[in-house]
Amino acid sequence: MYLDTHPSYFDSPDLEIVDPLLYDRCVRRFQTNAEREADGRAQGYSGVLEADLYRSEAKLAALSGRGMGDDGAERRQEDLAYVPGPDGQVLPEDEDEVPKTKEEGMERWREAMTLRFLKGGDEEFDYGEVDGREEWDVIEREDAEEHWFEEEEPGTGTIRVAQPLRSFSASTKNQGPTYLRRKLYAWLHGPGAAFKEPIEGANYLGAYDNKGNLKRAATATPGEPLPPPRASDLKPFPKNDDFVSQPVTSEALREAVWERIMKNGLSVKEVSKELGIEMSRVGAIVRLKEVEKAWQRQ
Repeated sequence: MYLDTHPSYFDSPDLEIVDPLLYDRCVRRFQTNAEREADGRAQGYSGVLEADLYRSEAKLAALSGRGMGDDGAERRQEDLAYVPGPDGQVLPEDEDEVPKTKEEGMERWREAMTLRFLKGGDEEFDYGEVDGREEWDVIEREDAEEHWFEEEEPGTGTIRVAQPLRSFSASTKNQGPTYLRRKLYAWLHGPGAAFKEPIEGANYLGAYDNKGNLKRAATATPGEPLPPPRASDLKPFPKNDDFVSQPVTSEALREAVWERIMKNGLSVKEVSKELGIEMSRVGAIVRLKEVEKAWQRQ
């Protein structure tokens, strides 16, 4: 199994924001001051701020009976329950949920993160690298053996028995039909290749044909910029024809917004009126640019 030979996966500081409350309960509560300081240095200033933000949002969601997903989206809290304490802190409803020792806490944390990994929930991990190596997955070979037995005509007088290399695959990513995996890889190397280097602005599937060609590029004059996105190009959900997203702001425009607010001292309202951007988007752009520039300074 991949995680058995790569235990450093569980040491990544990014895992804390996956489930901040579970991390607090199982890992952080047993850490010494020196260990917490080491985690802080590994995360960096922006990482610590991000973890604190996720932890605060998770506590608010937990108090209302909800949980936070990997992407910050709300989900129902099924495995852990929380109630508010006298000082507003989050308390476990059941004492059995609280690990008694550091070893027990780490075991629970590893179990939760292992299940998430096997379900394909780690969007930052390159599952293709693992699934493409024979030592991690033999499902393809077992499928070929089963296909060979199904096509074998009876009455040949020969019985061939294939010995499976192992009884199960450690990777749940390959538990679907092999045919669908082949179709996926065919798309990635065919029409999907266009998304390896996305164009500036909105870049949804609906803007491309079945061969991966940008539809509005057919009407563009050679040497001239692409026409602006059409309404059909701004529909990110193929089965929801009523939803149309806002145009994506360019990097140059986001930089201009940040400079006007942070350097020139203009108000959000003034920048919104000058550049024709909603005030809520102006504020969001400035906050994101601040985070980006903090990362660059580090």
